[in-house]
Amino acid sequence: MNPKVSVIVPVWGVEKYIERCARSLFGQILEDMEFIFVDDCTPDNSITILKEVMNDYPMRINQTKIITHSHNKGLPQARKTGVDAVTGEYVIFCDSDDYVEKEMYATMYDYAVKNHCDLVHCDIDVVSDTGLVKSLTLKKTQPSSEKLKRLIIDGDISNSLCNKLVRKNIFNDIIFPQYGMNEDNAVAIQLAYYSKTLGYINHSFYKAYFNNSSISRTPGETQQYKKFQESLENSRFMVDFLASKGYNEKSKAMLRAKMRPKIVLFMLMNKAKYIKTWRQTYPEVNCMSLTDKRLPLGVRVRSFLTLTYLYPLFYKFINK
Repeated sequence: MNPKVSVIVPVWGVEKYIERCARSLFGQILEDMEFIFVDDCTPDNSITILKEVMNDYPMRINQTKIITHSHNKGLPQARKTGVDAVTGEYVIFCDSDDYVEKEMYATMYDYAVKNHCDLVHCDIDVVSDTGLVKSLTLKKTQPSSEKLKRLIIDGDISNSLCNKLVRKNIFNDIIFPQYGMNEDNAVAIQLAYYSKTLGYINHSFYKAYFNNSSISRTPGETQQYKKFQESLENSRFMVDFLASKGYNEKSKAMLRAKMRPKIVLFMLMNKAKYIKTWRQTYPEVNCMSLTDKRLPLGVRVRSFLTLTYLYPLFYKFINK
């Protein structure tokens, strides 16, 4: 008999956090589970620590697989490796520096079965070492299945893959992109599109860890431009997918897909060459980015500053 839920956990460079993550997973009240950890050639002691934690949960040892890549493939392909190995009825991801409440998978699975859902979405708390940073929630609204599908495809709610429990067979149609930047969005819109019935639970079971001292939060110029390039490739992936499914150029989903790499460039707007790159990236949405109220106000303001070449002055002002 197949397990009810399979959890896929890519592992790379998380020796400080893997114990907390693993204990939150192995401590789930849902007994019938499968845990797949994908070692993407982590350079530290993450896997050693994971194995030590497993010894404290003997009932979970036979439910756990550790798959090791021969070379580092990146987050999207690590997730794909996990998907290829699952045997569970439903599948969900967990990032190895995050953690979850002990009722998460039992509650989401029961909801999915009761309501015949292909996909169940829950809220997320973003947390730091000092406490709650923000909650990513729909608050008290209870969207219909079709509205939830639109919210995910349009990017109006978190497109994290870690708060979405998905029926395994939905992954038969999913293509994982090569690059990691905005990869969640590229996969989430596919999952939402192919899911016939979607459900929402208004509770923040998932705790996304925000390390505000991490270098990844303050990337240098080269690193940030690489993020832009990766985001652009995944944006093209999303645009092609949406176009193939009949979404027009002015649809909200298409606008958001094209704006994602342009938003990544905002951190480099103190230099004229990046302003030029921004203007030349999907130029058809430049004017729309000013007037379309479906975009966040901050994005529209920054787009105006970029198009008017005022961004370098703004950048100097905010960085005084």
